[in-house]
Amino acid sequence: MPILADTNPVLIPVQNGREYVLSVSGGSLTVKRALESGAWIEVDGSPVSDGSEVRLTTTSSTETIQVTASVGPLDYNFTPIS
Repeated sequence: MPILADTNPVLIPVQNGREYVLSVSGGSLTVKRALESGAWIEVDGSPVSDGSEVRLTTTSSTETIQVTASVGPLDYNFTPIS
């Protein structure tokens, strides 16, 4: 599992319209996507709680999502579904 060392936002590449599974261990994780205007908004299912797993399908103008840990370090797994 990748580890977020602190509470600074991190960008993760995504393929628009593809479904992913996101799981979190050790805290909660806020997930946002970018709008055409450049603003970031939270996606449905955010924040993801410790021990939880959510399915995420989103479209982001930057083809990235922004994740922010509630505490650091925090383990997470972000896996595409084929």
